[in-house]
Parts: sequence; structure tokens; C-alpha cells
Amino acid sequence: MKMTCCPDYRFRSRIISPVWMPDCVHPAPKPISSGMQPFKLVSLPIASGTCTAHSKYGPGVSVNKFYTGKGDDGTTGLLGEGWVPKYDLRMEAIGSVDEASAALGVARGLVVSPENRIRILRVQRELYQLMAELASTPETADRFHTIDSQKVECLEADIVELGQQVSLPREFIIPGDTPGSAALDLARTIVRRAERRIVELFARDDLSKPDLLMYINRLSSLLFLMEIAESADSDREHPTLAKEI
Repeated sequence: MKMTCCPDYRFRSRIISPVWMPDCVHPAPKPISSGMQPFKLVSLPIASGTCTAHSKYGPGVSVNKFYTGKGDDGTTGLLGEGWVPKYDLRMEAIGSVDEASAALGVARGLVVSPENRIRILRVQRELYQLMAELASTPETADRFHTIDSQKVECLEADIVELGQQVSLPREFIIPGDTPGSAALDLARTIVRRAERRIVELFARDDLSKPDLLMYINRLSSLLFLMEIAESADSDREHPTLAKEI
């Protein structure tokens, strides 16, 4: 059932995506026995009570409380029906994708190529969509399916374009020649971890859309080429290789 956004979930919907998610999906309520209170967005008056953590804002200033306490029992809600432990494989996959996006944010701030900055930002936005798709449940899977063949083909086009511009080394590269290339390599390794987790989800039939797996696989290849391109844009004549020549 589609539900209109209420103030309680507006903050969450903006985190997931400020553009392509017009409605909120309310996680299924936890059992009454869990003792959790309903989600409420409240203001804390700084001037009263014993809380002084935010007193730097001055007396009488209120701040929004952007936590619910629902996760204090070690579970988290999906985009649809159901709650899972925070150590669940699905959450491991989502967390790995989230880490990859954060690492790409560092890379975007460090790379020298304007084209690579544009590519990275596009990928970061798509990774937020990918996280929502991973968090969806059977009844919401079609609604949150946005990682499609078109996005895969876009990555493949980038791979072909960069592959024609760089020379591939014959040995493994040691990361760290430039800040930008090092950040891209870190992001690539996190993407590979995310891919392993997603493969596990497919193996236990939690996911069924093949484009999702193809996308994350192509992304690691693209990041490798972007790393080489970033190193080539530096003053170094050759990248540092694992095997000394």
C-alpha cells in the first residue's frame, strides 16, 4: 500500500533520495512485545532538563531529534514488510555500498579530471538507488527497481571510452601515486566487497534482478580504469608496480 510522506519519515526519505522517491515506505511495525514506542519527530528544549550536549546553541534553542531508539534492540526496518538483525547479510551489502559511496566522495574531492568528477557524482547518486533496491522487500521490489540495463550500459560505455585512453600496466599497481588514484582504488576494493555480499544475496534467493549484479561488477572495472587515468594525469611517467622492473 502506497503511503503519503508524513513529517515522521520525511527525513528518512530525503536521506534515501531527494528526487526519485516521492513517497515514503513505512517499515512494518515491530511486535508489541518489543516495547518500542512509535516513531516520533520531537524537539528537545535545550534550556530545560538535564541534557547539555547541545547547549552551545544557546538557551531556548530547540533541535530536532533524528533518532528513534527502534534500533536499540539490534534490528532495522526494510523498505516494506519486515525487520532484520543489523548483522543480516542484506544490511552488510547495504553498508558496503554505503561505504563505497563515501569513499567515492573522497575521490571526487581529490581527482584532477573534471570528467571523472562528473562520473563519480553520477555513480554516487546511482548507489543510493542501489541501496534502496537492496533494502526493498518482495512487495516493494518492483517499485524500487531502478538499477536497470540502461545504467549498466552507461557504465560499459564509460569503460570503453576510458579503455581507449589509457595504457593498461602488465603488473599489479601499488596504490598511492596520487591522492585521487588512491581514493579510487580504495573505493574499488569496497565495491568488490559489496559485490561479494550481493552475490551471496542472489545465492540465497533474496535478490532476483540480474542488472543489479551486473552494475556492481562493471563499476569495479570502471573504477580501476579511472584510477589508471588519474595516475596518468599526474607528473609520474609510470604507475608504481607491485613487481619492480
